[in-house]
Amino acid sequence: MSDLESLFRWAIYYDYRTTPERILRNLRNRLYGGVNDLHDTSVINVYSRLTDCSAEQISRSHLVLSISEFLGRYKQNIMQEARSRGIDARAVAAAISWEFQENLKGRLTDYAQIFFPGKTSGIGWGSMHTQEAQRLTQSRHSVSEIACIRMDAMTVIPLVAQFMKDCVDLYFKESGGVFIGQDSAVVAYFYNTGLNKVKESASKQRKKLEHLPYSPKAVRLKVLINPMARWVHDNITQFEHFKTEPQWPLKVRTVAVAE
Repeated sequence: MSDLESLFRWAIYYDYRTTPERILRNLRNRLYGGVNDLHDTSVINVYSRLTDCSAEQISRSHLVLSISEFLGRYKQNIMQEARSRGIDARAVAAAISWEFQENLKGRLTDYAQIFFPGKTSGIGWGSMHTQEAQRLTQSRHSVSEIACIRMDAMTVIPLVAQFMKDCVDLYFKESGGVFIGQDSAVVAYFYNTGLNKVKESASKQRKKLEHLPYSPKAVRLKVLINPMARWVHDNITQFEHFKTEPQWPLKVRTVAVAE
C-alpha cells in the first residue's frame, strides 16, 4: 500500500468512521439503483445523481473544474464580491487555491462527503465548514443543500468573501481598533481557523494595546505557522491581478501583519 493510499484511508476513517470499500458500495447502489437511462453517464450527470446537486451546480464545482479554470472563469465574480465587501480579492483567490492545490486531506475527504455530509467538515471551493455556511445562509438549507452551495462557484464565492469580511470586522471590534484586512495572509489565517480564533487573538491584542501609551505602526501576528497562511504569504504575487483595495474602517489604531 502506497503512502498516498494509506493517507487517504486514514483520512476517510478518521473523519467518517468508514472505509473506501463501503463508499464504493454506496456509490454503486446509489448510481444504479434508481437510474433508468444507464447510457447517460456523463461526469456531470453522474455527480449530480450522487450528490443530489443540480447539473448546473456540478458544472461549476471543484469536481469537474480545475483551479486554473475556476480562477479564469470566475475572476470577475471574485473581485466583485470582495470589492463590494471592502476586502482584498487576493485573499479570496489565494485561500481557495490553497484548499484546492495544497490541502490533500481535505480534497480526498470531499469525495466521502458525497455520501456522508458532515456537520463540521469543509467541502467545495474554499472548503468552508458546514457550521459557518449555515450561519451565513441563515440555516435556510439542509446539510446536503449547503454542500451543493459550497461546491457551486457562483454561490460559494460570496460566502467566502463574506466570511473573510466577518473575520476582519470582528477582529477590529474585539481588538479595539486593529485592522487585519490589508494583509492577505492574516485574513487567510483567520478564514482557516475560524471566528473563535479571531476573538481569542483580538482579545490578547486589546490587552496589550491598553497598556501602551502610543499606537504602534503595526502589530505582528504569529500566523505563518499555519499552512494556509504561510502558502498565501509566499505565493501572494501569483494573485496580483485579483487585487482590490481593502476598505479601512474609521478610527484604525494600528494594523496587523503576518510573521
